[in-house]
Amino acid sequence: MLKIQQLVCRMLVWSTWLFLHAQPPTEKKYRTEASGTLNSNGEAMVSIKQKSGRTYSIRVVEPENTCYNKQITQFFDSPYDVNGTFTFEFAECAFLKFRLNNISCFDVNDKIVLERNTDLTNYYGFTAPASQIGCVDYTMTEFAQIPMGNWFFTWKVTKNNVETTFNDTIFLSNGEELLYEINY
Repeated sequence: MLKIQQLVCRMLVWSTWLFLHAQPPTEKKYRTEASGTLNSNGEAMVSIKQKSGRTYSIRVVEPENTCYNKQITQFFDSPYDVNGTFTFEFAECAFLKFRLNNISCFDVNDKIVLERNTDLTNYYGFTAPASQIGCVDYTMTEFAQIPMGNWFFTWKVTKNNVETTFNDTIFLSNGEELLYEINY
C-alpha cells in the first residue's frame, strides 16, 4: 500500500488536481489509479495497493496564472520508490518593468549592465543581462510576466572608466506589477 503523505508546493494551490497513474508491464498506456485535489496546505493523501512490475507516475495539474513549475510529473517503480513524499513547485505570475535612467551623465561612453535572477530552480526567464550605453533614460515598453518570489538584481555602472557595482533584492507577490527604477 503506497501512501502519498505529502505533496509540497511553494504556493497554496486550492484547485489543483493530482493524478496517480499506473502502467502495467504489458501495456503502453498509463491509466488513472487515483485522483483528487490538494488542500489549502498544498497536500494530498492517496492510498493505493501497488502491483509489482508497474511503473507509476504522479502528475499535478498546474494552477492557472502559473509562470513557473518544476516537476509536474514524477515517476517511480513498484515496489521500489515508496518513500511517499513527492515535491512539486509552482509560482504564480507577477509583472516587472525596468527604467534605467542616467541622471548624472558623464559622456556617451557611460554604461549600465543589469543582471536579474531568482531563487527558483532552473528558471531562465532573463538569460541575458540588460544594458544601455550613453546618456539614456530607458523604460521597458511592456511589463514582463515573471514568477512571483524573490528577485536578485546586480548592476554595474561605468562612468569616466570607473565601474561601480550595486545589488538589491525584492519580493514580488502574486499579480503584483512593479516598475523598478535605477537612477545612476
